[in-house]
Amino acid sequence: MAGRGMAVLLLAASLLVPTGLWGAAVWLAYRPIMDGLRVRATSTADLLLEHAQKVFESHELALRLLDEHLGTMPWTEIHRSRSVHAYLVDLASRLDQIGSLWLVDGTGSHWASSLFDPPMGPMSLAERDFALAHAKGEDGLYVSDPFTGRLTGNLAFNSSLPRRDPPGGILIAALRPGYFLDFYERVLPGSDRVIGLVKDNGSVLVRFPAVPGSEPIRLAPQTGLMQAITQAPAGEFTSVAQVDAVERVYAYRKLAELPVYVSIGLSTAGARDEWLRFALWTGLAAALAALLLLALSLLALWSSAQAQRAMAQLAETQRLSALGRLTSGIAHDFGNVLQSVLSAFSLLDRRTGDPATAEIVRAGRAAAESGRARIRQLLTFARATPVEPVPVDASAAVREALVVVGPELARFTVDTQLSEGLWPVRVDAMELQHALINLIVNARDAMPDGGTLTLVTANLRGSDEPDLTGRDWVSIEVADTGHGIPADVRGHLFEPFFTTKGDGAGTGLGLSQVYGFVQQAGGIIRLVDTQRRGTRFELLLPRYRSED
Repeated sequence: MAGRGMAVLLLAASLLVPTGLWGAAVWLAYRPIMDGLRVRATSTADLLLEHAQKVFESHELALRLLDEHLGTMPWTEIHRSRSVHAYLVDLASRLDQIGSLWLVDGTGSHWASSLFDPPMGPMSLAERDFALAHAKGEDGLYVSDPFTGRLTGNLAFNSSLPRRDPPGGILIAALRPGYFLDFYERVLPGSDRVIGLVKDNGSVLVRFPAVPGSEPIRLAPQTGLMQAITQAPAGEFTSVAQVDAVERVYAYRKLAELPVYVSIGLSTAGARDEWLRFALWTGLAAALAALLLLALSLLALWSSAQAQRAMAQLAETQRLSALGRLTSGIAHDFGNVLQSVLSAFSLLDRRTGDPATAEIVRAGRAAAESGRARIRQLLTFARATPVEPVPVDASAAVREALVVVGPELARFTVDTQLSEGLWPVRVDAMELQHALINLIVNARDAMPDGGTLTLVTANLRGSDEPDLTGRDWVSIEVADTGHGIPADVRGHLFEPFFTTKGDGAGTGLGLSQVYGFVQQAGGIIRLVDTQRRGTRFELLLPRYRSED
């Protein structure tokens, strides 16, 4: 009876242990996956905030330049001046996000525009929210509610400033929502996300993806975003959207000195689908492990019965010899099967880039590893193959990085010296672009008063520099004319979380990412610094040859 009880316990454990481990792994996986969704939302919201802040700063700068250009020119002259019209056309063409520039006096009688030749007829702006705001004394940049233009018929919104001398007029930049849509599509593509630019009164300036129709959208006070911004200028929440009734995890940030918020919502359905896929694959693996353990247990019971019958017929030495041969046979038969199980787990592990998910996959692997503890001689360790990098044109990578951060460099001189005959390098393309963006953003922040950003790519033969071990390299330089790096800081530059920026201005992870990328690529990073006269980073990546 005791033997039968042990057999039942063994068979039950073969089924319950893998099932229990699978259930625990699936239960533990849900929170990291949802937390990962929130982390993605918050990091993306920070990127959107920085982009929107720079866009509106460039608008204010353009309008103030326009005000300085006009000086004290009377409205009667502005109204008919072709030189003013030409200046408006030229200034508007310099900023992609500006659809047109407008000038109007306080009475609506005298107009000038980058879209229409002078003179323009009278038109009243008295009912427009920006006109009312400036009439009440708003002397800073004002962002209007969205509207359909009377003359253009296009949906737009304005940023505006009052004219200083003579007072009473308004300088207006009509913004193109399409600019933001194009930027979001290029930088943050994907069907699981919604990006918004929203005023604190609920007016939706931009929504990506755009909603069909030409009527502006206004969020109701009870919506998740409107409720959240009454509590804090930045944060995260989960809510069902007013526009499409989809549940999303949202992160939002308020622009400095403007009643405007950027927000991004990531669909929870995508995260749940990821969780269900994880549950499915680990469930299949657990089921396979349970079947293998069950088969092993049955075989062990059968072997035990065979051994008992052998003991009745053979001497002690013969019985031990038979059991030894049987054990050897079991090892031979089941070694390859259990190797396949562990290899399947390794394949699943390689197909996820999320550390939390990879941790859960390894937890699921414990279902098969429990069999290893009982028949260690039947198992071999699982092998993992790293992801292969691809050949990349470094000059093209620099151009793509400039496309991403281009709007943030409007007030800088950008000097690009990109070689067209560049040797390829074999790296992770996204990691290279991320490293370049980090270096460009650091260079920008080092020049608060403007300056020159220089980007250079070139081939470098190792024979020309003895300390480069004779290999051929591709050089990528990012240089600025900023304040330089103090000597006592240089030794800490590549440490994670080290930053010289103020609170909330940087995470300290940018240069550590660059360093980690270069090390993984087998390259070298060099810093050339002259304090108070600029900084130059040089990335040296090994030349890739197809025969390597």
